[in-house]
Amino acid sequence: PERLCYNISEPDVALTFLRENFGVQRMRIRTPLAADWALMSDILDAGSFRSGLVVVPGEAHYRLSPGENETLISYTVAGRSNLTRGQDTSRYRPGDTFICNSPDEDWDIVADEETAAAVVLSHELLEQVRLDDRDPVGRPWRPATYEIPSLSADLWQIGRASCRERV
Repeated sequence: PERLCYNISEPDVALTFLRENFGVQRMRIRTPLAADWALMSDILDAGSFRSGLVVVPGEAHYRLSPGENETLISYTVAGRSNLTRGQDTSRYRPGDTFICNSPDEDWDIVADEETAAAVVLSHELLEQVRLDDRDPVGRPWRPATYEIPSLSADLWQIGRASCRERV
């Protein structure tokens, strides 16, 4: 696993980072860029999943286009966001969880001073987990042996349970 810690003060670089890690296709910052504006992140990239914390200062508008073979689970730690897909808008506040696994639809998001803990899971990994749960040997399923930050581990369990219901 690789740990990626960034403090990105250039909006174009922040967009590239968000595109590569979370499927963000465009971003517009609506807050005046002060000298101390910076998108902050602390992410663990383990290949078949990425997990970590992202802090988006001020107000940002962006479009999320999830990967075709990935599911994004985001837990709002602080701040707020409004997500619009088609004609439906949902509001997310601290404690709310958003699961995005519809690659055929984009999500328009307005985030305000948002801190989010996120997990991006490959569908290949989810399929392996689903098969492991039906293992006749009855072995308990466990996350990988390396450390996962506790909040990310909680998100992993939430996402795993939700995806199991859908599969």
